[in-house]
Amino acid sequence: MVFSYQEAFGVKAHPAYERLLIDCMKGDLTLFVRQDDIEATWAVMDPITAHWEHIRAWDLPHYSAGSWGPAESDLLLSRDSRTWLTE
Repeated sequence: MVFSYQEAFGVKAHPAYERLLIDCMKGDLTLFVRQDDIEATWAVMDPITAHWEHIRAWDLPHYSAGSWGPAESDLLLSRDSRTWLTE
C-alpha cells in the first residue's frame, strides 16, 4: 500500500510519539489499552505460548533477523502469480 497522509488530507501528520503525547494531554485514550484488556489477552495467549514451548514445529520456516523472510513466503505468493511489494 502506498499512502501519503499529507497528500490525502492536505495536512502534515504528526510523528507517532508526538501524536501520543498530544492525545495524552487532551485525555484521548483511544490509542491506549486498558489494564483489564491486557489481562484478558494474556489469559488467552499464555496457554497457547505454553503449549508451543512443548512442541517442535518441524515445518516452521526460519530466517535471519533483518532479512526479507523465508523463501517459503515467496513460494506462497508465487502460487497465485503474486509478489511482495518491496518499495
